[in-house]
Amino acid sequence: MADELTTALGKVDGLMVTARTSAFSLKRKGLEPREIGRQLRVRYVVEGRVKLSKDRRRVAVDLIDVTSGREVWSDNFDYNALNRDEFTVQDSMTRSIVRQLLPRISPSVIASAAKHATESPEAHEFYRQGRYYFEKRDSTSLSRAQRYFERAVSKDTMYALAYAGLSDAYSHQSVWGYAFPRINFAKAKMYAARALALDPALAEVHSSLAFIALFYDWDLPAARAESQKAISLNPSYAPAHLFYAWYFTASDSMSAAIREGRRAVELDPSSGLNYLRVVSFLFYDRRYKEALGQAQRIFQNDPNFPGLSSELARAYAYLGRCDEALLVQHFEPSAIFGGVKGYILAKCGRRPQAFAE
Repeated sequence: MADELTTALGKVDGLMVTARTSAFSLKRKGLEPREIGRQLRVRYVVEGRVKLSKDRRRVAVDLIDVTSGREVWSDNFDYNALNRDEFTVQDSMTRSIVRQLLPRISPSVIASAAKHATESPEAHEFYRQGRYYFEKRDSTSLSRAQRYFERAVSKDTMYALAYAGLSDAYSHQSVWGYAFPRINFAKAKMYAARALALDPALAEVHSSLAFIALFYDWDLPAARAESQKAISLNPSYAPAHLFYAWYFTASDSMSAAIREGRRAVELDPSSGLNYLRVVSFLFYDRRYKEALGQAQRIFQNDPNFPGLSSELARAYAYLGRCDEALLVQHFEPSAIFGGVKGYILAKCGRRPQAFAE
Protein backbone atom coordinates (compact mmCIF):
# COMPACT_ATOMS: atom_id res chain seq x y z
CA MET A 1 0.00 0.00 0.00
CA ALA A 2 2.87 2.34 0.78
CA ASP A 3 4.25 1.76 -2.73
CA GLU A 4 0.88 2.45 -4.32
CA LEU A 5 0.38 5.64 -2.30
CA THR A 6 3.88 6.88 -3.10
CA THR A 7 3.35 6.31 -6.82
CA ALA A 8 -0.13 7.81 -6.82
CA LEU A 9 0.76 10.94 -4.85
CA GLY A 10 3.90 11.44 -6.94
CA LYS A 11 1.72 11.88 -10.03
CA VAL A 12 -0.06 14.91 -8.59
CA ASP A 13 1.24 18.25 -9.84
CA GLY A 14 2.24 20.31 -6.82
CA LEU A 15 3.32 17.37 -4.65
CA MET A 16 6.89 16.12 -4.32
CA VAL A 17 7.00 12.71 -2.65
CA THR A 18 10.03 11.00 -1.15
CA ALA A 19 10.58 7.37 -2.17
CA ARG A 20 9.01 4.76 0.08
CA THR A 21 12.35 2.99 0.61
CA SER A 22 13.85 6.14 2.10
CA ALA A 23 10.97 6.69 4.49
CA PHE A 24 10.93 3.04 5.56
CA SER A 25 14.70 2.94 6.12
CA LEU A 26 14.19 5.61 8.80
CA LYS A 27 11.02 4.00 10.13
CA ARG A 28 12.94 0.80 10.80
CA LYS A 29 15.30 2.75 13.04
CA GLY A 30 12.38 3.45 15.37
CA LEU A 31 12.18 7.17 14.65
CA GLU A 32 8.98 9.10 15.21
CA PRO A 33 7.13 10.43 12.12
CA ARG A 34 8.08 14.02 12.94
CA GLU A 35 11.80 13.17 13.06
CA ILE A 36 11.52 11.12 9.87
CA GLY A 37 9.95 14.13 8.18
CA ARG A 38 12.75 16.41 9.35
CA GLN A 39 15.46 14.08 8.08
CA LEU A 40 13.73 13.69 4.72
CA ARG A 41 13.07 17.45 4.53
CA VAL A 42 9.38 17.08 3.87
CA ARG A 43 6.46 19.02 5.30
CA TYR A 44 4.05 16.14 5.80
CA VAL A 45 4.33 12.48 6.74
CA VAL A 46 1.64 9.88 6.05
CA GLU A 47 1.64 7.18 8.74
CA GLY A 48 -0.41 4.00 8.54
CA ARG A 49 -1.23 1.00 10.70
CA VAL A 50 -2.99 -2.20 9.72
CA LYS A 51 -5.22 -4.06 12.18
CA LEU A 52 -6.16 -7.68 11.48
CA SER A 53 -9.41 -9.35 12.48
CA LYS A 54 -10.15 -12.71 10.81
CA ASP A 55 -10.77 -11.83 7.16
CA ARG A 56 -11.12 -8.09 7.78
CA ARG A 57 -8.40 -5.47 7.54
CA ARG A 58 -8.59 -1.97 8.96
CA VAL A 59 -6.01 0.59 7.79
CA ALA A 60 -5.69 3.61 10.06
CA VAL A 61 -4.05 6.55 8.30
CA ASP A 62 -2.71 9.81 9.80
CA LEU A 63 -1.42 12.91 8.00
CA ILE A 64 1.10 14.69 10.22
CA ASP A 65 2.47 18.22 9.82
CA VAL A 66 6.21 17.88 10.47
CA THR A 67 6.66 21.53 11.49
CA SER A 68 4.12 21.51 14.30
CA GLY A 69 3.82 17.79 14.93
CA ARG A 70 0.06 18.22 14.64
CA GLU A 71 -2.19 15.56 13.19
CA VAL A 72 -3.84 17.32 10.25
CA TRP A 73 -6.19 14.49 9.32
CA SER A 74 -6.88 10.86 10.14
CA ASP A 75 -9.30 8.19 8.96
CA ASN A 76 -9.92 4.44 8.95
CA PHE A 77 -10.33 2.30 5.83
CA ASP A 78 -11.77 -1.22 5.94
CA TYR A 79 -11.57 -4.02 3.40
CA ASN A 80 -12.12 -7.73 3.07
CA ALA A 81 -8.86 -9.67 2.72
CA LEU A 82 -10.62 -12.61 1.09
CA ASN A 83 -12.00 -10.44 -1.71
CA ARG A 84 -8.59 -8.74 -2.07
CA ASP A 85 -10.22 -5.37 -2.64
CA GLU A 86 -7.26 -3.47 -1.20
CA PHE A 87 -6.87 -1.47 -4.41
CA THR A 88 -10.28 0.10 -3.76
CA VAL A 89 -9.06 1.10 -0.31
CA GLN A 90 -5.86 2.53 -1.77
CA ASP A 91 -7.90 4.65 -4.17
CA SER A 92 -9.95 6.04 -1.29
CA MET A 93 -6.83 6.76 0.73
CA THR A 94 -5.17 8.56 -2.16
CA ARG A 95 -8.21 10.71 -2.86
CA SER A 96 -8.57 11.65 0.81
CA ILE A 97 -4.89 12.58 1.27
CA VAL A 98 -4.77 14.66 -1.91
CA ARG A 99 -7.91 16.56 -0.88
CA GLN A 100 -6.30 17.41 2.46
CA LEU A 101 -3.06 18.63 0.91
CA LEU A 102 -4.54 20.36 -2.15
CA PRO A 103 -8.17 21.25 -1.34
CA ARG A 104 -8.71 23.13 -4.60
CA ILE A 105 -7.50 20.37 -6.88
CA SER A 106 -9.88 19.21 -9.61
CA PRO A 107 -11.69 15.85 -9.36
CA SER A 108 -10.15 14.72 -12.65
CA VAL A 109 -6.61 15.15 -11.30
CA ILE A 110 -7.52 13.20 -8.18
CA ALA A 111 -9.03 10.43 -10.30
CA SER A 112 -5.89 10.25 -12.42
CA ALA A 113 -3.70 9.98 -9.32
CA ALA A 114 -5.86 7.24 -7.82
CA LYS A 115 -5.58 5.10 -10.95
CA HIS A 116 -3.42 2.04 -10.24
CA ALA A 117 -1.28 0.24 -12.75
CA THR A 118 -2.67 -3.27 -12.33
CA GLU A 119 -5.67 -5.03 -10.83
CA SER A 120 -3.49 -7.98 -9.83
CA PRO A 121 -1.80 -7.85 -6.39
CA GLU A 122 0.41 -10.77 -7.46
CA ALA A 123 1.61 -8.91 -10.56
CA HIS A 124 2.35 -5.85 -8.48
CA GLU A 125 4.35 -7.86 -5.94
CA PHE A 126 6.43 -9.44 -8.73
CA TYR A 127 7.02 -5.97 -10.17
CA ARG A 128 8.23 -4.67 -6.79
CA GLN A 129 10.63 -7.59 -6.49
CA GLY A 130 11.91 -6.86 -9.99
CA ARG A 131 12.65 -3.24 -9.13
CA TYR A 132 14.41 -4.30 -5.93
CA TYR A 133 16.86 -6.51 -7.84
CA PHE A 134 17.18 -4.05 -10.72
CA GLU A 135 18.60 -1.50 -8.28
CA LYS A 136 21.72 -3.63 -7.68
CA ARG A 137 22.86 -3.69 -11.33
CA ASP A 138 25.12 -6.78 -11.06
CA SER A 139 24.57 -9.64 -13.54
CA THR A 140 22.79 -11.98 -11.12
CA SER A 141 20.43 -9.28 -9.85
CA LEU A 142 19.57 -8.01 -13.33
CA SER A 143 18.73 -11.58 -14.40
CA ARG A 144 16.51 -11.95 -11.34
CA ALA A 145 14.85 -8.61 -12.09
CA GLN A 146 14.11 -9.79 -15.63
CA ARG A 147 12.49 -12.98 -14.34
CA TYR A 148 10.32 -11.11 -11.83
CA PHE A 149 9.15 -8.66 -14.49
CA GLU A 150 8.32 -11.61 -16.76
CA ARG A 151 6.27 -13.17 -13.95
CA ALA A 152 4.47 -9.85 -13.48
CA VAL A 153 3.37 -9.66 -17.13
CA SER A 154 2.36 -13.33 -17.05
CA LYS A 155 -0.10 -12.38 -14.29
CA ASP A 156 -1.28 -9.25 -16.11
CA THR A 157 -0.52 -8.97 -19.82
CA MET A 158 -1.70 -5.33 -19.77
CA TYR A 159 0.70 -4.24 -17.01
CA ALA A 160 2.60 -1.35 -18.61
CA LEU A 161 4.93 -0.81 -15.64
CA ALA A 162 6.17 -4.39 -15.82
CA TYR A 163 6.92 -4.05 -19.55
CA ALA A 164 8.92 -0.89 -18.78
CA GLY A 165 10.77 -2.90 -16.14
CA LEU A 166 11.56 -5.61 -18.68
CA SER A 167 12.88 -2.97 -21.05
CA ASP A 168 15.19 -1.65 -18.34
CA ALA A 169 16.41 -5.11 -17.36
CA TYR A 170 17.37 -5.98 -20.94
CA SER A 171 18.99 -2.61 -21.72
CA HIS A 172 21.05 -2.55 -18.54
CA GLN A 173 22.31 -6.10 -19.00
CA SER A 174 23.85 -4.89 -22.26
CA VAL A 175 25.18 -1.57 -20.98
CA TRP A 176 27.04 -3.30 -18.14
CA GLY A 177 28.54 -5.87 -20.47
CA TYR A 178 26.52 -8.92 -19.43
CA ALA A 179 24.78 -9.48 -22.79
CA PHE A 180 25.11 -8.61 -26.48
CA PRO A 181 23.67 -5.14 -27.20
CA ARG A 182 22.20 -5.97 -30.60
CA ILE A 183 20.08 -8.76 -29.09
CA ASN A 184 19.15 -7.17 -25.79
CA PHE A 185 18.42 -3.67 -26.99
CA ALA A 186 16.06 -5.07 -29.62
CA LYS A 187 14.11 -6.69 -26.78
CA ALA A 188 14.35 -3.53 -24.69
CA LYS A 189 12.82 -1.52 -27.54
CA MET A 190 10.07 -4.08 -28.04
CA TYR A 191 9.02 -4.05 -24.37
CA ALA A 192 9.25 -0.26 -24.16
CA ALA A 193 6.97 -0.02 -27.20
CA ARG A 194 4.43 -2.31 -25.50
CA ALA A 195 4.52 -0.22 -22.34
CA LEU A 196 4.13 2.99 -24.33
CA ALA A 197 1.13 1.61 -26.24
CA LEU A 198 -0.54 0.58 -22.99
CA ASP A 199 0.15 3.82 -21.10
CA PRO A 200 1.80 6.75 -22.93
CA ALA A 201 1.60 8.86 -19.75
CA LEU A 202 3.88 6.55 -17.78
CA ALA A 203 7.06 8.25 -16.54
CA GLU A 204 8.86 4.92 -16.26
CA VAL A 205 8.53 4.04 -19.94
CA HIS A 206 9.78 7.45 -21.07
CA SER A 207 12.80 6.93 -18.83
CA SER A 208 13.32 3.55 -20.49
CA LEU A 209 13.13 5.18 -23.93
CA ALA A 210 15.58 7.89 -22.85
CA PHE A 211 18.08 5.25 -21.76
CA ILE A 212 17.78 3.36 -25.06
CA ALA A 213 18.12 6.55 -27.10
CA LEU A 214 21.25 7.54 -25.21
CA PHE A 215 23.14 4.27 -24.81
CA TYR A 216 22.20 2.44 -28.01
CA ASP A 217 20.91 4.85 -30.63
CA TRP A 218 23.25 7.69 -29.62
CA ASP A 219 20.35 10.04 -30.26
CA LEU A 220 20.98 12.87 -27.80
CA PRO A 221 17.95 15.02 -28.75
CA ALA A 222 15.63 12.02 -28.27
CA ALA A 223 17.29 11.14 -24.96
CA ARG A 224 16.80 14.68 -23.72
CA ALA A 225 13.17 14.86 -24.88
CA GLU A 226 12.25 11.52 -23.30
CA SER A 227 13.98 12.43 -20.01
CA GLN A 228 12.17 15.73 -19.84
CA LYS A 229 8.89 14.00 -20.63
CA ALA A 230 9.44 11.49 -17.82
CA ILE A 231 10.24 14.21 -15.29
CA SER A 232 7.24 16.29 -16.36
CA LEU A 233 4.96 13.27 -15.86
CA ASN A 234 6.40 12.40 -12.45
CA PRO A 235 8.94 14.86 -10.97
CA SER A 236 9.34 12.54 -7.96
CA TYR A 237 10.59 9.57 -10.04
CA ALA A 238 14.27 9.41 -9.06
CA PRO A 239 15.47 7.17 -11.98
CA ALA A 240 14.24 9.78 -14.47
CA HIS A 241 16.61 12.31 -12.95
CA LEU A 242 19.41 9.74 -12.89
CA PHE A 243 18.98 8.92 -16.59
CA TYR A 244 18.79 12.64 -17.36
CA ALA A 245 22.13 13.03 -15.59
CA TRP A 246 23.63 10.49 -18.01
CA TYR A 247 22.34 12.61 -20.90
CA PHE A 248 24.17 15.64 -19.49
CA THR A 249 27.30 13.52 -19.03
CA ALA A 250 27.19 12.54 -22.71
CA SER A 251 26.62 16.22 -23.57
CA ASP A 252 29.66 17.27 -21.51
CA SER A 253 27.51 19.32 -19.14
CA MET A 254 28.87 17.91 -15.92
CA SER A 255 27.48 20.54 -13.55
CA ALA A 256 23.97 19.67 -14.80
CA ALA A 257 24.74 15.94 -14.53
CA ILE A 258 25.84 16.33 -10.90
CA ARG A 259 22.75 18.43 -10.18
CA GLU A 260 20.40 15.78 -11.56
CA GLY A 261 22.30 13.00 -9.80
CA ARG A 262 21.95 14.82 -6.50
CA ARG A 263 18.27 15.39 -7.21
CA ALA A 264 17.88 11.62 -7.52
CA VAL A 265 19.59 11.26 -4.13
CA GLU A 266 17.22 13.82 -2.59
CA LEU A 267 14.21 11.95 -3.92
CA ASP A 268 15.48 8.53 -2.81
CA PRO A 269 18.29 8.97 -0.26
CA SER A 270 18.22 5.29 0.75
CA SER A 271 19.33 4.22 -2.74
CA GLY A 272 23.00 3.29 -2.76
CA LEU A 273 22.93 3.38 -6.56
CA ASN A 274 22.00 7.07 -6.62
CA TYR A 275 24.94 7.94 -4.35
CA LEU A 276 27.27 5.78 -6.45
CA ARG A 277 26.28 7.51 -9.67
CA VAL A 278 27.03 10.89 -8.10
CA VAL A 279 30.53 9.49 -7.52
CA SER A 280 30.70 8.72 -11.25
CA PHE A 281 29.60 12.21 -12.25
CA LEU A 282 32.09 13.84 -9.87
CA PHE A 283 34.84 11.65 -11.32
CA TYR A 284 33.97 12.59 -14.91
CA ASP A 285 34.10 16.23 -13.81
CA ARG A 286 37.68 15.59 -12.58
CA ARG A 287 36.65 16.25 -8.96
CA TYR A 288 38.57 13.22 -7.78
CA LYS A 289 38.83 14.07 -4.08
CA GLU A 290 35.08 14.67 -3.84
CA ALA A 291 34.41 11.45 -5.75
CA LEU A 292 36.64 9.48 -3.39
CA GLY A 293 35.03 10.99 -0.30
CA GLN A 294 31.55 10.11 -1.56
CA ALA A 295 32.66 6.57 -2.46
CA GLN A 296 34.21 6.07 0.98
CA ARG A 297 30.93 7.05 2.64
CA ILE A 298 29.09 4.44 0.57
CA PHE A 299 31.75 1.89 1.53
CA GLN A 300 31.07 2.49 5.22
CA ASN A 301 27.38 1.60 4.71
CA ASP A 302 27.72 -1.21 2.16
CA PRO A 303 31.29 -2.26 1.24
CA ASN A 304 29.99 -4.90 -1.20
CA PHE A 305 27.69 -2.64 -3.22
CA PRO A 306 28.03 -3.62 -6.91
CA GLY A 307 30.31 -1.28 -8.83
CA LEU A 308 31.68 0.49 -5.74
CA SER A 309 35.15 -1.06 -5.95
CA SER A 310 35.49 0.25 -9.51
CA GLU A 311 34.67 3.81 -8.44
CA LEU A 312 37.02 3.64 -5.46
CA ALA A 313 39.86 2.18 -7.53
CA ARG A 314 39.81 4.75 -10.29
CA ALA A 315 39.46 7.66 -7.85
CA TYR A 316 42.50 6.39 -5.96
CA ALA A 317 44.41 5.89 -9.23
CA TYR A 318 43.73 9.43 -10.46
CA LEU A 319 44.88 10.81 -7.13
CA GLY A 320 48.17 8.93 -7.53
CA ARG A 321 47.35 6.45 -4.76
CA CYS A 322 48.02 3.31 -6.78
CA ASP A 323 48.68 0.97 -3.86
CA GLU A 324 45.18 1.65 -2.57
CA ALA A 325 43.70 1.50 -6.07
CA LEU A 326 45.15 -1.96 -6.66
CA LEU A 327 44.10 -3.11 -3.20
CA VAL A 328 40.39 -2.29 -3.57
CA GLN A 329 39.82 -3.46 -7.15
CA HIS A 330 37.52 -6.46 -6.95
CA PHE A 331 35.41 -6.44 -10.07
CA GLU A 332 32.58 -8.67 -11.16
CA PRO A 333 33.43 -10.20 -14.57
CA SER A 334 32.04 -8.00 -17.34
CA ALA A 335 33.28 -6.02 -20.31
CA ILE A 336 32.83 -2.71 -18.48
CA PHE A 337 34.54 -3.65 -15.23
CA GLY A 338 37.28 -5.58 -17.03
CA GLY A 339 38.09 -2.48 -19.05
CA VAL A 340 38.25 -0.30 -15.92
CA LYS A 341 40.51 -2.83 -14.20
CA GLY A 342 42.85 -2.95 -17.18
CA TYR A 343 43.01 0.83 -17.34
CA ILE A 344 43.89 1.12 -13.65
CA LEU A 345 46.60 -1.51 -13.96
CA ALA A 346 48.10 0.37 -16.90
CA LYS A 347 47.91 3.72 -15.13
CA CYS A 348 49.64 2.20 -12.12
CA GLY A 349 52.51 0.82 -14.22
CA ARG A 350 51.42 -2.80 -14.60
CA ARG A 351 51.12 -2.94 -18.36
CA PRO A 352 51.50 -6.75 -18.86
CA GLN A 353 48.64 -7.37 -16.44
CA ALA A 354 46.63 -4.62 -18.11
CA PHE A 355 46.98 -6.26 -21.51
CA ALA A 356 45.91 -9.56 -19.96
CA GLU A 357 42.66 -7.94 -18.82
